[in-house]
Amino acid sequence: MATERDLFAVQLARVGSQAGQATNKPCKSTKIPDPPMLSDGKDPTFKDWTLAIHQKLDANTDHYSTAVLHKVYVTSCCKGNTRHHLVPCLCPESHNPYNNAQDMLVYLKNIFSDLNKGCNARQQYNNLKMVSGDKFYIFILNFYYLAVEAGIDPDYWKEDLY
Repeated sequence: MATERDLFAVQLARVGSQAGQATNKPCKSTKIPDPPMLSDGKDPTFKDWTLAIHQKLDANTDHYSTAVLHKVYVTSCCKGNTRHHLVPCLCPESHNPYNNAQDMLVYLKNIFSDLNKGCNARQQYNNLKMVSGDKFYIFILNFYYLAVEAGIDPDYWKEDLY
């Protein structure tokens, strides 16, 4: 009986020491799914894609810990014309290389951003009407979206809604 108790104590000590060793190892964060590839800025939209890129790099900082890895990741999420625009400043012999992924995103924003976004959203906001047969929740979702995009003060939303 004493030998069984001693054997059990040894096994318990081994399990305890192995558990202690396992907790000392740093674990990686949960890998966030990759965003869809950006090619023309329409599907996905550049705004949605950029948000997904920022979320991925922020959530998985332990996977992408350096500026080089950030640049590689952003490049790997681009195809077609988008990648074509990035390549000249990614080449080692480039006169004006990207310093980090943020430089790449700013460059792409200049290409894909709608300079008239606010004006277009305000025009759509002003023309928004609910037609008979439309579902109210779809109308109100469009209303809120356009109000935010157009920069309408929330104090005026109720007045504009009626």
